[in-house]
Amino acid sequence: MDTTTDRLNWRQACALLGCSKSTLYRLVSRGMLRACGVCSRNRWFSRRECEALLEGKPPLAREEKDS
Repeated sequence: MDTTTDRLNWRQACALLGCSKSTLYRLVSRGMLRACGVCSRNRWFSRRECEALLEGKPPLAREEKDS
């Protein structure tokens, strides 16, 4: 896995989080993780947000940190 980029595709995000694709998108639908991109084919996930999720930080704390 390329550790130099902050943008992860769904496979990379799943590998980092240790979850399945369906769990990844469930996290998105629950507002725990943001999926960025123009359309569903070009979605990407922030490495920083994935790591913050692993650390147990709530979504609002991650957004405030990024602002």
